[in-house]
Order: sequence, then C-alpha cells, then structure tokens
Amino acid sequence: MSAAPSLGAALPALALLAIVALRLGVSRRSESNFRRLTLAMGAVGITSTVLAVLAPGFSLTASFGPMASIPVAGAVVSFSMFGGSLVSARLRKHGFMLKWPTVKTMVKRTLAGILMGLGALLIPGGNDTLLLIGLPAAAWQAALAYVLFVATLAALIVKLGSIAKAWS
Repeated sequence: MSAAPSLGAALPALALLAIVALRLGVSRRSESNFRRLTLAMGAVGITSTVLAVLAPGFSLTASFGPMASIPVAGAVVSFSMFGGSLVSARLRKHGFMLKWPTVKTMVKRTLAGILMGLGALLIPGGNDTLLLIGLPAAAWQAALAYVLFVATLAALIVKLGSIAKAWS
C-alpha cells in the first residue's frame, strides 16, 4: 500500500463496517444467531485491521512459535484441545459418544483433507494471512483468493447440497 498507514487501514475498516451493517440489515428478521455471528465476525475483522495498523509485524501463528520449542508443549496443547472438545461435547445436549468411522467416511475425510491441503498450498500464508493481513491490506490477490474460495464453496453447496444444521 502506498498510502499512509492510517489512511490505508481506514478504507478497509470502513468497508468492513459497511459489510457488517449490510449483513445486519439483511438479517434483521432472521434468527438472532445470525446477528450474533455477524457482530462477532465484524469484531474479528475490525480488530485485525486495528492490529495491522498498530502492530504490523503481529501474526497469531507466530505468537505460538516460541511455545513449540518447549519439549512437552505439543503434547500438552494436543491433550488440552482433545480434553476441551470432550468437555464441550458433554456440556451440549447430545453428550459424547465414541464410534468407529466407516471406510467410506475415512475415504471421504481423507480426500477432503487432501483438497484442503492443496487449497492451503495455493494461498500463500494460509487462511490467517489471507483474512487477517491480505484483505485488510487491500491486496488484490487476497480478494481474488477469497472470491474464488467463496465461489467454489457456493458451487459445491448448490451441486451437492449441505448437511449443515442451524445453530441452536
């Protein structure tokens, strides 16, 4: 960006505010969960823009780097994430139940993981760099990657349908 940092970040921040306002206007008669999600994602976008201005070298994933040098950190983080998901499942209405996946499920999930990995290779820096740095910096490459990502997902949902359930 050739503009001064304050002006360069102000335009994407205003664009984010306009998108949040538009989504809130569209969701006025929708369920409250959609409005909460809109506000939460708007706050994430605006906060990342402010972070990009105030601390240009900040990266969420880079903050975890020093932790990786501690020998037991990986095991502790993995155990904590697994334990947190168990507690979260237990606190929800459906509880928690382990079951072995079918071969079909394993093949589908493996292929989905491969596709996700290929997608990550096509977006330099991954999703965090795309959403938290590329879009607020108004990089056309980030906008193009995001538009292609959304268009691909929309085409897949139209073609294959969606099994997503609404939040309750």
